[in-house]
Amino acid sequence: MHTTHTAPCHRTSSIRKTAHRILCSILLIALLLGLGGRPPRMASYTDIHIRDYVLAVSLYPQLRDLSSTESYVLFISKKGQYAILPVGPVFTHMTVWSESGLYSPGFRENFYFPRATSSGISMTSSHNVQHEYVLSFALLSPHGTPLYIEDLGFTQHTQNEIILERPVEGRTERVASFVPHIVASCPTGLYSITDTASPESPDIYGYAFDALSADAQKPDFPIPFQDADEHGTHMSIEDISEGAPCTDGPTGSVVTFLTSTSAGDYRNRYTLGQWDTHTGTVSYRPLLDKDGHPFEEDSEALAAYGPESVRGTTFTFFSRTTGIIHQFDMHTGRELRQYSVGHARCSLSNQYCLLYLFGQTKDRIVAISYGRNFGNSATINILDAHTLTLLRTIPVSTELARLIAGYNGTSPSHVSMDPLYR
Repeated sequence: MHTTHTAPCHRTSSIRKTAHRILCSILLIALLLGLGGRPPRMASYTDIHIRDYVLAVSLYPQLRDLSSTESYVLFISKKGQYAILPVGPVFTHMTVWSESGLYSPGFRENFYFPRATSSGISMTSSHNVQHEYVLSFALLSPHGTPLYIEDLGFTQHTQNEIILERPVEGRTERVASFVPHIVASCPTGLYSITDTASPESPDIYGYAFDALSADAQKPDFPIPFQDADEHGTHMSIEDISEGAPCTDGPTGSVVTFLTSTSAGDYRNRYTLGQWDTHTGTVSYRPLLDKDGHPFEEDSEALAAYGPESVRGTTFTFFSRTTGIIHQFDMHTGRELRQYSVGHARCSLSNQYCLLYLFGQTKDRIVAISYGRNFGNSATINILDAHTLTLLRTIPVSTELARLIAGYNGTSPSHVSMDPLYR
């Protein structure tokens, strides 16, 4: 009689299944440990030698988490080395980099990292414990000194205060009751464009063009400005936080900004606006694609541009939802060239993330694509700002990629670049 023995095979199968479960558990634990990683060592401002770094990425928490979470500055070298500095709970944190060094607002102290010294300097800020939050926007004056436009949040029974802080000069001034849409630092002073549909004037709908600082030449311009184009289509000014381009015109300072109008089917058309602060006039130039048709993008597209976006007769902006840098001729409005940054992969999936940071100097552009949810990939591209050609990439380790994606409950909000970095 033939007998079939199954017990040894069954035992072998059970052993294999158990070993497989153990191996999977070990791999899962290793994966989770790898995703979290060891917390990075926090640097002190005295540890930062700014000549060792070329980029500064601002990481900020959600407004609801400001009471328990710091904001950070992530310094990155041209070889991909990094240091991370806590600066206190500052919402929409930014840094500003001049030829003399890097400036960073903080909650109780501001920081300055001179190029000529081996460590940073701490300066007392105007913030204190009575503020519930601080929203800070940083830009440079025409003389190269830093300016911080700040919304200091008080208690629910006290009105917020918008101030202009001049940390090098050690003085502040109250400038407005709400944060402007656009601020431009011009040779003739500091100017702003503000949405007038605000708690201060709820019955007025449009945009106000005005001088922001006390030392600016007061523009002669009617307030409010109607937010509609010549066809009556609703026009929105694209918000920017790091300052609009300002150049010298025939009669005075000219502020350049970007507007959008709905083209239907969830598409927007873009127009370049120029405000002559001396004559009080605003002119518009519709943007065109390379074929001469109206330039359109997804209505969800977020345009990023800044003080260096105007170079001679060209205007450059970045679409943070498509990852494409566009450059236009300001005289004709036609697109001259574009560059696609590409996408970083989201971790734990095969999908691509559409998450970007964009910064400019006079001659260079930095475009960063990064992942999310413990993202472990990021790309840092350095381009020639005049030709939009890729010059180099900065190496990014897994640890650095995860920090760029957001450390300790934060998200990246801004990147600045050393203007001397070539």
